Amino acid sequence: METDKRNLVKEVNDLEAEFRPRNLKSEGGVLALSQADTEEFIEEALKRDLLILGMDSFQIRGSSIQPFMEYSRDYSYSPMSNSERAEACKDLMGRLANQGFSFEIGLDAGLGDIRMTFEAPSLRQKFDPAYRWSQLKQFFLRQ
Repeated sequence: METDKRNLVKEVNDLEAEFRPRNLKSEGGVLALSQADTEEFIEEALKRDLLILGMDSFQIRGSSIQPFMEYSRDYSYSPMSNSERAEACKDLMGRLANQGFSFEIGLDAGLGDIRMTFEAPSLRQKFDPAYRWSQLKQFFLRQ
């Protein structure tokens, strides 16, 4: 493994740990933040040069979470710059203001091969199980 390679997993975990005390949902693996905290989280991610992969929008109802897919975004394959992704997230949050939504930002922790966000020569290959399996094997052999 390269010695000058960033430890993105640690960087993402560190940022999430800083915001964990503000989590609106105490159990589970969700980092549910208010709009103001999510905007601050995005700014910190930009400062640390962490790639925004998307945003989930949901409402907390008692002990459960109600996701709203129509207000969630996936930028995994988007050609948008990181600052454009951040602005798109903030714009959507602005449109949902004062409606009881919480948000979670997904960041790239350098596990692109595992998340299947690797580059493939064609869209058909991206979703081909044999191609994906070969990419996973290559990833683990490099570790």
